[in-house]
Amino acid sequence: MIKITFYGHGCFKADIDGTHLLFDPFITPNEKASHIDISTIPADYILISHGHEDHVADVKRFADRTGAKLISNFEIISWFDKSFGISNGHPMNHGGSWNFDFGKVKYVNAIHSSTLPDGSSGGNPGGFIIESKHGNFYYAGDTALHMDMQLIGQYHSIDFALLPIGDNFTMGYEDAAIAALRESYPHLVDHLRSGRDAIVWRGQQEPIDYVEAERAWEIARAAIASGLYKTVILDELNPTVDLELLPVEPIVQALVRKPSETEVIITGRCKHPPAYFDLASVHSEMVCHKHYAEQGVDLKRGVDY
Repeated sequence: MIKITFYGHGCFKADIDGTHLLFDPFITPNEKASHIDISTIPADYILISHGHEDHVADVKRFADRTGAKLISNFEIISWFDKSFGISNGHPMNHGGSWNFDFGKVKYVNAIHSSTLPDGSSGGNPGGFIIESKHGNFYYAGDTALHMDMQLIGQYHSIDFALLPIGDNFTMGYEDAAIAALRESYPHLVDHLRSGRDAIVWRGQQEPIDYVEAERAWEIARAAIASGLYKTVILDELNPTVDLELLPVEPIVQALVRKPSETEVIITGRCKHPPAYFDLASVHSEMVCHKHYAEQGVDLKRGVDY
């Protein structure tokens, strides 16, 4: 079993089979943690995600009292050695991993900044993946949402994650919720963008438009047929067909043969309703009740027509 004790801000302790891992110790300067007596907190290892004061403030206090080994990037480990003579450290860098007596540590990317209290460079910020016989977890450190989080979910069996939700200086709770989904269910959501970065007008289709439409449809067709997805959203397929960038019949056949558990949602305006509308379980249309054009404002090309 892994026991987590939260001390406020980004500081917490993970107890793994009698070994105490303390992360980003910032307790003494934290007014909201003033009730915590740090002299009672054990530490065998101190893991430091990046160099900001609110993540390293109590590192020296814990290291002096407990003799704990520091684990962080090369710059931070070197700084504590040169500044305070704390030589019991293990430097790492992004993508690297190391086996310790409690389990395996992997140092992974974070998107943030990292300056040490005296203005020295703290190297690049990071997070940690901890793998042990009692379970695995991911500590993101201070970070923005990033796509590497999906890779973490794909290649590591993560039991739980500790993510920042503060917003402004880190990602907020909405992005943290997305990150949690990406790590726990890395195959839950796939996204594919196709087409030129421009509006395609009727009569002005270019060869690349046909190529891109066909490429996207082949991927979508395979996704529908695979049965791996509960929902497939074909955004703006209707105008793609309406502009004759794709034929209707292959789409009809794909919808007829789709697995019963797979829901297909098709969106977009079109001048001529395609044949696959008849296959829809639900068909909704947007109806304009009020429009600024009624006040004499010109319609916007590409938005209103």
